[in-house]
Amino acid sequence: AHILGEQENLTPGLSGGFTLTIQPGTYKINCPGASQPDWTFTVTGQATGPSWESNPQLVTAVQGYASYVKQNTADLVSHTQTFCKAIDAGNMNQAKVLYPQARVYYEQIEPVAEVWGSLDTSIDGRWENPVTVKSQFTGFHRLEQMLWQDNSLNGAPAMCAGLVKNEQQLLTLVSKAQYNPLEMAAGATDLINEAGTAKISGEEEHYSNTDLPVFEANVVASMKVVSLLQPYLQGKDAGLVPQIQQRHDAVETLLTKLKATPGYDQTGYVEYTTVTKADRRQLSAAVNALAEAMSKMSAQVSG
Repeated sequence: AHILGEQENLTPGLSGGFTLTIQPGTYKINCPGASQPDWTFTVTGQATGPSWESNPQLVTAVQGYASYVKQNTADLVSHTQTFCKAIDAGNMNQAKVLYPQARVYYEQIEPVAEVWGSLDTSIDGRWENPVTVKSQFTGFHRLEQMLWQDNSLNGAPAMCAGLVKNEQQLLTLVSKAQYNPLEMAAGATDLINEAGTAKISGEEEHYSNTDLPVFEANVVASMKVVSLLQPYLQGKDAGLVPQIQQRHDAVETLLTKLKATPGYDQTGYVEYTTVTKADRRQLSAAVNALAEAMSKMSAQVSG
């Protein structure tokens, strides 16, 4: 399935939304767990071309983003292959070191990877999520569970081979994908929001406790979008990019306090379970402030 847009982390009692520009056609809305889990709707009218294509700054930004996503996906495949070699050799300690080194590349392209919902679930799904069937739990987090909880590599080589195959399929898809400035801006905000939920809570990497490097990957990828859109944003709202940068610096200051050499499993950071509740609250507040500033980009690139 090709997901055009989504709002994550909506539990009963919460509301949310997202913005899309869609062309005439038939579409499906899916909401797992709702009283009506899916329904279709039809858009009529005349198809229109994207107005941003007449702006050289936005064209350059989109081209830069396409290159960034393709390179990170290629790096994801190569680092996962290295990770899998350690698993094939039965070297559990080395595999633990290589696991987060591969994971960070997925975290940097996650807004794009999530477009292909079933493929995203196969690569990055957690069985605790409502979209993941426990009996079909595969990918990074199943391997993480094997390494840190099961303490066994039984079945891991085959699981790893399947992960690489899915990533190679993802590389083929992103090489042909088309992007637009609104998707870039919304994706950057989504990454920071995810850092402030799944990463702060520790649920993303709760077997390995290697949350901090993937947290940093979310921040790096979102700021890459800011840098690509910066020439255009400066002409629309001169104060927005400095505000985002200031709030990003506040996040980085807090992350720096958690760095270590060589760090837990050579990640460059402390083990996440050692991060105090007070430090997590501080980091959460800084991340939320950054997300609030980043959310303003969408209005600027869609207007």
